[in-house]
Amino acid sequence: MGNGDTWASTYLDVLRTLNELGEFATITDGIIFHNTLASSDYGFLDHRTHDPRPNYFAVLLWNRLMGTTVYESGEPLREGAHVYAHSRRDGKPGVAYLIINNSLTDTTTVELPRDAQRYTLSAPTLRSPVTYLNDRPLELSGEFDLPDLSPVAQPAGTVELAPASVTFLVL
Repeated sequence: MGNGDTWASTYLDVLRTLNELGEFATITDGIIFHNTLASSDYGFLDHRTHDPRPNYFAVLLWNRLMGTTVYESGEPLREGAHVYAHSRRDGKPGVAYLIINNSLTDTTTVELPRDAQRYTLSAPTLRSPVTYLNDRPLELSGEFDLPDLSPVAQPAGTVELAPASVTFLVL
């Protein structure tokens, strides 16, 4: 017992990790610690190769996009989806949203009042060791260079979010 879960090093744990960060942010403005960087199956880095695991990129995007002020999301929790709203980390006016579609089968939709920057995390399977950002695999290149973490432009209006996906929308 106490060995962690068997999916911690896969995309499946991205859904749990980001939901946990969103929930904790609503009750505390403190720091959240993860107890290992690279020494176990649930570390953010593979303990043999030191390559980033899916949660590494999820937490990296959280830290780059989600500011410290937490807002009411304005979205009722609906079956399968969790919505979190924060100030923008870059300090510019606006809001950064995190929308987690926990449904494994159904898309969910959100209405955007204006254009946004979109960062959607997904994977070919829930147990995948590779996460995709806007349909591009997130893998190191060269001498441990981070992949491109650029958003795609998301026009205002109805946005469909795929099953088992995580989307950051920065407005």
